[in-house]
Amino acid sequence: MKSANTLGVRADADDEWADRILFAEHGQVGRSVALAKEILRDAVTRKRDELSLQHAERVFRKSKPGLDMTPFHSAEWDVVKSELTAIGWGQ
Repeated sequence: MKSANTLGVRADADDEWADRILFAEHGQVGRSVALAKEILRDAVTRKRDELSLQHAERVFRKSKPGLDMTPFHSAEWDVVKSELTAIGWGQ
């Protein structure tokens, strides 16, 4: 994520941040941008030098509690997406 680098926060490209965020917000660009900003804001506020899926999941769960699994589950993105799709995410 280019914005993260600008703020001095590393984001591992292997974590597929853009895909996870877009999927989390059901493809809605405006909501996806707001979620990305909230994840970055949290990292900067807490003085983290790297984004992590665990912290992103915590931020996401603040607005959507009660989910068993989220797009920020710490497994490979293809596996997470398949599992979420199988349980009806976004329907």
